[in-house]
Amino acid sequence: MSDSADLVCFRCKLVLTIGMFWRSAEPRRLFLPGRLCQDDIPITQAVWKFLAEHVYHPVELLGEGDEDRWITINRDFTSIDDDAVGNPTLAQYIGHWPGRALAQHPRPMAEAVALAVLPQGSRALRQQSLAPADIGVVRALYRSTRWPEDPSDEVDDAALTERLAKLRTGLDALRDAARSGVPDLARPMEECVRILAPAHEFTHAILNQDRDAYAPPALFDAERALGLIHDWAWSVGPDE
Repeated sequence: MSDSADLVCFRCKLVLTIGMFWRSAEPRRLFLPGRLCQDDIPITQAVWKFLAEHVYHPVELLGEGDEDRWITINRDFTSIDDDAVGNPTLAQYIGHWPGRALAQHPRPMAEAVALAVLPQGSRALRQQSLAPADIGVVRALYRSTRWPEDPSDEVDDAALTERLAKLRTGLDALRDAARSGVPDLARPMEECVRILAPAHEFTHAILNQDRDAYAPPALFDAERALGLIHDWAWSVGPDE
């Protein structure tokens, strides 16, 4: 039976898949399609770069069977060489990755939101009948939030204005969801409203204090938090 091996830094929320292996093989060797990983120069460079950059960080080597650990790895983690928006290619990770600093900057709001909207909360909601009004709230929350842009995207003043407007739309929808009469819906949303309270105060002047050519870290943190709520709303809301 095949399995995969992934290096994960839980502090930087970074995942590097380093190869596949056969569980029954002796000796065990990691491989990629058509070749051994030990003979693959880019993978070898990426592994050593990962290890060097994350000394003293909580790094684990996970296989597919580590389900108790994988359940803690959500979409806010950056997976190297994955096709999802915002994830770098292997070549970018080894060399020039413009979004590196922003992607690996701490995101306390997103981390707290991830804890507030655990998967078991979604399952509990799916097991009960939501009133039409509550279904509408969940769908509105899904439509009013989104996964943020690539951290490598440059952000000028016009783009910052647009992203602030989208953030406020999502925050308003979140407050509406927190007013639901269904406790399993209202409780996590109330907690998310509390976590994201600082984002209501964001202005150009505040965000420009900590900004380079890319998105301000505080804005990106709030956007990622709303992105996790967007995914949660998709998992809860019935299909339209």
